[in-house]
Amino acid sequence: MSATLPVAHATTDPRTGITLPAEDPELLTLGLRDLVKRWAAAKDLPPMAAEAMTGADRRAQALGVPGARLMEQAGTAVAAAVRAVAVDQGRLGHGPILVLCGPGNNGGDGFVAARRLAHLGLSVVVVFVDFEEHVSRVLPKLFELAPRRLIVRENVTIEQGALE
Repeated sequence: MSATLPVAHATTDPRTGITLPAEDPELLTLGLRDLVKRWAAAKDLPPMAAEAMTGADRRAQALGVPGARLMEQAGTAVAAAVRAVAVDQGRLGHGPILVLCGPGNNGGDGFVAARRLAHLGLSVVVVFVDFEEHVSRVLPKLFELAPRRLIVRENVTIEQGALE
């Protein structure tokens, strides 16, 4: 299965010149070192606090960028990093990749990452620990693109301390 992404046109970040993740046709084929090189210009940017990121998301949506597209960008970057680390550590293909998705838009980002990894032919289990209404409105669009082999569980309760 091809790891390249179909792209009509590539959008680049004006600050760094980096192609946005969901529009980078080679991103999911890169090893860890090449991924670090690809994103090197971004490492010099100041970090964004949660409030600033929320504001950036809201501004983008106010300008007409759909929330699902923002989730595609974030989730694709996560999938590329997960794949690259798994390859680097010799773990790719040695069992399923578990993606735990919490509430809010980060849960949508996690689902996109899981979907992207499943499209690469990897075994992926995605668990929604909490399922908020605003994410559930976006997810049907994201589910349409999911391969059948992606295992999804919703509203799973994890007891405090169970993962320690």
